[in-house]
Amino acid sequence: MNAKPVASWPFPRAARALALARTIPPAVALALGMLAALLVYLPSLDDEWHFDDREQVLEEPAIRRPGYAASQFTSRERFFNRGLYRATVGLCYALPGGHDPATGEPRPFVFHAANVVVHLLNAALLFQLLRAVMREGRVARREFVRRHAPGLAAAIWALHPLSTQAVNFVTLRAETLATTFVFAGLLALLRAARAAPAGLPGPASTPGAPPDAPGRLWPWRAAGWTAAAMLLAALGAGAKSVAVMIVPLALVIVPWAVAPSRARRVVLLSLAVIAAAGGAALLWLLAASGQVEGSAAGAPISAERWRFVQPWTVARYLGLLVWPDGLRIDYHAGLPWFFSRAVARAQPRLTAADFPPLALGLSPAVWFTALHAGLLAAALAAWRRFAVAWAAFGLLFFYAAVAPSSSVVARFDLAFEYRAYAASAGVCFALACAILALAEAAGRRWAGVHPGATAFGWSAILCGALAVLTLARGADYDTELALWRDTVWKNPDNNRGRVNLGNALARAGDDSRAREPARARRLYDAALAQYRQALDLTPPGLFYDDAWGNLVSAARQAEQWSAVLDVIDQWRRARAAAGLEPQPTRFLGASGEARLELGALDPAWRDLRRHLESGGWPRHRLDRANYGRACILLGVQRDDPALVRSGRTIAEQALALGEFHTGAGPSALPEKWALAAACDFLGEAHKAYERFMELAALEPARAEPLVRAGRVAAARGEAPAARRHLLDALAREPRCAPAALELGRLEAGQNNVPAARQWLARAAALDPEGAAPLAESGLLEESAGDLAAAERAYQQALAKDPASPRLRQRLADLLIRRARGG
Repeated sequence: MNAKPVASWPFPRAARALALARTIPPAVALALGMLAALLVYLPSLDDEWHFDDREQVLEEPAIRRPGYAASQFTSRERFFNRGLYRATVGLCYALPGGHDPATGEPRPFVFHAANVVVHLLNAALLFQLLRAVMREGRVARREFVRRHAPGLAAAIWALHPLSTQAVNFVTLRAETLATTFVFAGLLALLRAARAAPAGLPGPASTPGAPPDAPGRLWPWRAAGWTAAAMLLAALGAGAKSVAVMIVPLALVIVPWAVAPSRARRVVLLSLAVIAAAGGAALLWLLAASGQVEGSAAGAPISAERWRFVQPWTVARYLGLLVWPDGLRIDYHAGLPWFFSRAVARAQPRLTAADFPPLALGLSPAVWFTALHAGLLAAALAAWRRFAVAWAAFGLLFFYAAVAPSSSVVARFDLAFEYRAYAASAGVCFALACAILALAEAAGRRWAGVHPGATAFGWSAILCGALAVLTLARGADYDTELALWRDTVWKNPDNNRGRVNLGNALARAGDDSRAREPARARRLYDAALAQYRQALDLTPPGLFYDDAWGNLVSAARQAEQWSAVLDVIDQWRRARAAAGLEPQPTRFLGASGEARLELGALDPAWRDLRRHLESGGWPRHRLDRANYGRACILLGVQRDDPALVRSGRTIAEQALALGEFHTGAGPSALPEKWALAAACDFLGEAHKAYERFMELAALEPARAEPLVRAGRVAAARGEAPAARRHLLDALAREPRCAPAALELGRLEAGQNNVPAARQWLARAAALDPEGAAPLAESGLLEESAGDLAAAERAYQQALAKDPASPRLRQRLADLLIRRARGG
């Protein structure tokens, strides 16, 4: 098992070169790799929140509470949340410094930095684990390989772009943290195995033997390391239940890292860790059982579909490790044609007959399963062959680590890069051993070839290429919009990717709505286009409910109210065509808002009323506010003060909720307008004036709030304030006919007839189709005694509004007055 002495080599120069390479500390490659990884991931510290980060971190109010850390262990709701018990990650989210003390908002910089630190810690733990494995010399026979493989493997693993998804996503700290405890638990397990005696523990010592004679008593040191391994396994389960991979990894690593004479106790230690990880396995199975059925592409993902596609998925992971090209966040529609056609079928169960056959009439699932079986058989066959034992160990490590997430137990999604995060360490180790073995072979074959320099050069080229690829891939995570654009560009047929791209565009529109309304509208239109393409890409006969819901939401955000009603009608027809049960109350809030904005007050009020009765509206500020607006506007139209008061109460409650927006801001303008109109209608002049002035401050370029404020001030007898507000309104919008009209009324009320005529004439010029300026001119001339001019003004106003009963009455009264002679 020992390597050939250097002095016996036939080439003295190569022997001296190898002796020089032995002086290099083993951790140099690790240190350089970790430094390079740190530099590569530094740009990620400025990344935005991605995907699930918003729901689980940004929009999770419990994180901001002082008792959030304790609630991870005491809250029954968190423990039984579909089996997803992640108390360890919750503790990390609640650590000090992660939130702004002034606002309480999470700081993305701190969360991303923590992810990078955990990744670098995992690289260091992997280095220590591989060193412990190489100590016995059973994986690699050559001392040069044994000495430098752990550091090089950890460096390659830290820099590999396949890890970018796990590192750049904040919520995927569950995966990286579980890997941390798994690696640490395996190290503790190896320490316990080396500290334990060679024989099984006995109840008593032999006569005359020391109290701690080997083979008779269990040393306390071994027991302590075993307890530490069990505790670390439990903490890993608290991070993510996929930490159950510590069980197959222990069965792979311990026999290679422990002397064969101690093989009996390996069984005991493995059983101890299995007992500790049993809870993780149970929780993982519970979580998986709740995620087997989903609607990721419009059809249920049955367990049969999962098992038939996973052989291709694992092969995809291996391919990305060897050639990391085409990385993307979503692989659901990235299956080859012979899988995607079968997965898209609407039937709930799937068999091998549903897959189109390839060579020899066998389905692709059979071929990929045979591929993995062959690789595993080759790894087991190479168990005792020292020349390729490192390759066998790397493959077994990979399959043992990937088994919990990609094997027989079905999960919600078919493939994700982060599921190969820990498993990729095995392939990186095999690659590092191959580089070192080839460099050493070159040093033995050719005199003057320095094995260390050769290995360093090849490793530098490889790590440099990986660093460039990781840096380029990390740039895709700068924004959520860039991430999903990259996904759709790499796979245009991915309907779920287009839905998420639409979501990112809609969120970008929300962020730009107050500052750049034109850009926000373009983003909303782009989101609508992505949702429609996602529906077009959905296979016939399937129903993609998420895309329909997002399409309705985007149409609401884009304020395309007619499109909202059309999409809801199409959704109902598509749902009926798919044979699904109708959901008459799902989009009542959206249809009510659309009808409200289109001016159909009665149907809008009915839809929102039904939405209220269905129980959905109390949880949504926007729906409650829309219902309040509908009550106010309909009450004003019907001259019903009771309905207006009810609507005002509901709208004020909606503004106070602030679940989606605060009460002060452009997002609440429709509600503020409705409340101001309610106060004006109910005769609450002081409150109406305050609300109109608040609206004038919120909309500095709009004249209408000042016109309404001036009208209220004039009604209260505050002529100077009313004149000032109306002149300010004209300064904002010089062609504002209502402002000129109100100024004409104000001057007429002050008996300033010439000024009133000028303002009313300006109002008529600004609004040539309006009848109100002419009607006011008729009143002015009638009060001034010029009945002929008043008659002409009334007739012109009636020509523009022939259905007005008030104008007809005024003209009739004027004609009677003239007939009576004054």
